[in-house]
Amino acid sequence: MSEARGAKEIRFTRNAQAAHFFGLALCFLCVGIGLYLLSLEIWSVSREPLLKRSWYGLVVLPFVGVCVWVGMHLAKHAYMIFSPVGIELFPFFKPTKNMAVFYWSEIEDLQMTADGKMMEVTLISEGDHTNKVFVTTAPLRKASRALLVHTVERIREKREAGAAVGG
Repeated sequence: MSEARGAKEIRFTRNAQAAHFFGLALCFLCVGIGLYLLSLEIWSVSREPLLKRSWYGLVVLPFVGVCVWVGMHLAKHAYMIFSPVGIELFPFFKPTKNMAVFYWSEIEDLQMTADGKMMEVTLISEGDHTNKVFVTTAPLRKASRALLVHTVERIREKREAGAAVGG
């Protein structure tokens, strides 16, 4: 084992956003089924179907596929990682290229808003300027936000205990 004992990471994904895309995929699928049913002769014996071609229902399949892929991507890939090194934030577009890392050595304070929907990262600054980064936690499910609040509280406790011992 090359990892230090007690060194762990916590990953948070965009589960709340993923649920929206899975719901959208389901809506597109229902539209496709509805278009197909409108092409069948089950509505009336004396009338022709409303749609002449049954393949119109297949038009929505690419949209279903894209929504399912985006939902899987959001549910599987990390949005935010708390590691022994620091906090890693991954944007939706080009996450490996545009990720941001805030090292613990450059973080002065870390706190959550009262409702847990925003995380405020205060970076160590030189001079009179205060550098803050605000990270939305809206992409996280409510249970994940509660875990994030608990994580931030524990990190603050450990940092305060370390400062009290070292100071």
